[in-house]
Amino acid sequence: MKGTISPKVGDVIMVRFSKVIIIILLSLFVASCASIIKYEGRDRGYLAYSQAATADTNYGAYWIHVRSLGGEEALLGYLQNNIIAAEKRDFDDENSNGIVRIESMAPGEYEIFMFAVSRQGEGLPASMRKKVSIPFSVKSNEVTYIGEYLAEDVVGQNMFGLTSSLGVTLKVNGRLSRDIEMLSKNIDIKGLRVTNQMPKVKAVRVD
Repeated sequence: MKGTISPKVGDVIMVRFSKVIIIILLSLFVASCASIIKYEGRDRGYLAYSQAATADTNYGAYWIHVRSLGGEEALLGYLQNNIIAAEKRDFDDENSNGIVRIESMAPGEYEIFMFAVSRQGEGLPASMRKKVSIPFSVKSNEVTYIGEYLAEDVVGQNMFGLTSSLGVTLKVNGRLSRDIEMLSKNIDIKGLRVTNQMPKVKAVRVD
């Protein structure tokens, strides 16, 4: 019939429209949790870290929730296979893939209070979460390094006896030399003291 849109074309339009809406909502959510990063004061310090996944681990996104002692929060994320906005990887080989990041923050005391993992196609909040309390401090004109957070798939039998993914184990690794070298290619951190504040915890199960 003249003037009608075929079901296939209509479906494509709806999918694209839905993606746009999800991108907007995701951006607004992340922005609302970013009050303590992107700090531009002259006394700013820096937080350096990396987020990664083993080559055979595939999820939508991995999140690190951070807050100050005053309760302000920030969300650090690696969008690995998000259907909307998968991001460019800083490394990707036969062992793992991921990103290396540095964020400017006001000097002070902070903590990682939750890890979260979004399944592919899932937005925020993520369905898989684990509350923790991992403190760290940021000092003026210094770089605080908190490690690499490597996600590894946990496979087992579900309630129906079928083999399936049951969550991830986040392993905390020391990749200081690699991460600082990568960061130095994009930002001038020469002359800044780097403090290694990797947490004592070596692995966290998120399901």
